[in-house]
Amino acid sequence: SLGPHARGCRLDPDGLERAVAAVEADMATWSPALLIINKFGKQEAEGRGFRDVIGMALAEGVPVIVGVSPDKRAAFDAFCDGLATPVAADVASVLDWVATQVAAK
Repeated sequence: SLGPHARGCRLDPDGLERAVAAVEADMATWSPALLIINKFGKQEAEGRGFRDVIGMALAEGVPVIVGVSPDKRAAFDAFCDGLATPVAADVASVLDWVATQVAAK
């Protein structure tokens, strides 16, 4: 427990890197129709985490949807260099975006 006023989480960096390696290994053998990343967080903002996986997927034409918090927005914008499409944070908007991206693939 991080306490009642905690606003973050305690990251397991080794667990995250194992998850990244597993996704990279899977993507080496097949191309998904869509990649969903929970969030562009501190690790991604610092050049680690799923950052390379996101880039690899986009390079292969796989659409990626990723959550971005306001405090990581500047790092995300620098990473995507204007190539991202903002999507409203509601179910209908996300499903419409996904349907359009997957149909275009």
